[in-house]
Amino acid sequence: MKPSYLLPVLLVTVLTACSSTNNSAQNNEGLCESSTGDSYPCDDLEIPQTGASDGDFSYDTGGANFRLLHEYTEQMAGNLYDDLEGAKLNGLILVASFVYFDTTLQKTSHLGNQLAEYFINDLQALGLPVSDHKLRATIQVNELGDFALSRDLDELNPNLVIEYVLTGTLVQSERGVVVNARITHHKTNKVVASTSKFLPNIVVANL
Repeated sequence: MKPSYLLPVLLVTVLTACSSTNNSAQNNEGLCESSTGDSYPCDDLEIPQTGASDGDFSYDTGGANFRLLHEYTEQMAGNLYDDLEGAKLNGLILVASFVYFDTTLQKTSHLGNQLAEYFINDLQALGLPVSDHKLRATIQVNELGDFALSRDLDELNPNLVIEYVLTGTLVQSERGVVVNARITHHKTNKVVASTSKFLPNIVVANL
């Protein structure tokens, strides 16, 4: 049993230690504790900045933060497939270049063409009937190689029958691009499926 006169000494020691810890916390704006129980100043830790400011809009990314374009198109293609609700399309889908949402709807870019290329693959992977309308009616063979694709209307198959068209628009913002995609019946203009996704600038910069 410890002598009773030691109790005041122990009490003073404990209070001094607590005061020292509190002063250290105030001077260092906070203490971090290691796995061994040791304390150290953590005021030099960097707090990540989101870059968002008051008034910025929050865009839905489906709960996933991707870095590659095809990861977004795969999810969007899945959304289109789900939106069809199991309906069986009775014809081919032509995938057009995505265009910027302006007064002309005639301007595209590397991003717009890349989106179209990925959607061709993604829709086909889901079992949807997709057409590649850029296929030549005849294969061009020369000393440079063998070429099956073209953007010359006179070289394309004139007998191609298209029932549906996947079109998309691009809406530019400071933080990235909003991509809107929809599958429309070519003859009736009825939209049978649609989806939208926000592409952060880091995704577009990786193209």
